[in-house]
Amino acid sequence: CPFDPTRIYDTALALWIPSLLMSAGEAALSGYCCVAALTLRGVGPCRKDGLQGQLEEMTELESPKCKRQENEQLLDQNQEIRASQRSWV
Repeated sequence: CPFDPTRIYDTALALWIPSLLMSAGEAALSGYCCVAALTLRGVGPCRKDGLQGQLEEMTELESPKCKRQENEQLLDQNQEIRASQRSWV
């Protein structure tokens, strides 16, 4: 018989084994990324309370007055830039 079925099986195995290894690697990386994302969100067994506390402190320190002053400075700078651009034209 000129048809050799063992070649087909060899080819199938040669393709299945790397596919299984890559699938296992993908599952491991996906799990790692999921745990990392949950940890950064402050959910899960590996959460860091210090990170959440730092974020809360940073948001408490910024008062609306400071932000208003920053916004006014940025507007002033923007007006100066536009004025200098008009003079170039």
